[in-house]
Amino acid sequence: MLRLISSLRFRLLALVVLAIVPAMALVAAHSLSARQAAAEAAQDRALEITRAASREHQSILEATREVAIAVSAIPAVREADRSTCNAILAGLLKQYPQFTNLGVIDTDGLSECLAIPAPGGGAAANVADRLWFIKAKQTGDFAYADYRIGGITGKAALLTGLPILDQEGKIRRFLHIGIDLSWLNSFAEEFSLPEGSRLAVTDKNGMLLARWPNPQDWVGRNTASGGLVGSLVVQGHRQGRGEGVGAEGISRLFAFTPLAGLGNEDEAVISVAVPTAAAYAAADAQLMAGFTGLATALVLALAAAWFGSDLFLFKQFRSLMAASTRLAQGQLTARTGFRSTRGELGRLGRSFDDMAAALETRNREREAAERERGRLMDEIERERATFEGIVTSMTQGVIM
Repeated sequence: MLRLISSLRFRLLALVVLAIVPAMALVAAHSLSARQAAAEAAQDRALEITRAASREHQSILEATREVAIAVSAIPAVREADRSTCNAILAGLLKQYPQFTNLGVIDTDGLSECLAIPAPGGGAAANVADRLWFIKAKQTGDFAYADYRIGGITGKAALLTGLPILDQEGKIRRFLHIGIDLSWLNSFAEEFSLPEGSRLAVTDKNGMLLARWPNPQDWVGRNTASGGLVGSLVVQGHRQGRGEGVGAEGISRLFAFTPLAGLGNEDEAVISVAVPTAAAYAAADAQLMAGFTGLATALVLALAAAWFGSDLFLFKQFRSLMAASTRLAQGQLTARTGFRSTRGELGRLGRSFDDMAAALETRNREREAAERERGRLMDEIERERATFEGIVTSMTQGVIM
């Protein structure tokens, strides 16, 4: 009996566990949906920030162009009067800290004056092969290109140039301005990105031109291989989103878009990446809360099934088994006492009690019949003895 009860209890507990499985599946499915929604929201947010940064970059370019036009109108700058020009440019650099350097470049690419001179007082590098110089010379208008680390300043900068024209409209020289890309650091801090996030500018060759945070550790690195965005940019992508593990070994969700300018969006992209742990934190917490709730419910359900089955089911089952045993041993007065119990077990118990009562009644009737039979047999025996006595007396009388 104990083995049977244990088997039934195990099956009941298994049913309870199976009943909770669909709920766990629903919680897991909801969590996956929540994670997907969180990923999309994080990527949308990242893309929104990159577009805002791109617009800010374009505003900076437009402001730089206005400054370049105004500075190029200064006679000492137009004539490249070295002593006066150097002082003017140095003063302007203090006035505009967003610039890395200012200079006047002749048509051969050689510097005539600079706000920050070359180290050691030597000549600055020839810039005739720089893309900004070539574009400005070809278009005769303000041009920008060459996101690079400045050889003189060591800062990541976007190089720009504005042709200085003579009265006949011919190019006499160029006013060169480098835009400091470190403005992205303060820009990123304004958005309160989650810890572990990063904002970066990558040129078309995969070189990091700006990076927040810790720019000193990353600016100048080539991420064409192993980078989240650098490898995509080198392949020709200029906008997108995704999820992956970058050079730091941290899984991140990211989005990138072209770094907008004055008609040239092919030179570099700006990207924002957010750790997946931060993006999925709310969904994972929801999943954990769901599973914790289900685990608690499962424990309570198992406890209720264990103790409840013993109180409401197995106790009655044992009572039924005990009554059956007593009945089998001939105790026809054995009863389950299930008269007030509902359900299948109650009906079974009442049927058992009815059967036992019927057996008891038939047994009483049989015993009564046995007693009556005994009484009749006693009377017959007495009658037989009397008859035998009479016959014996008759025989003796005849003999006599």
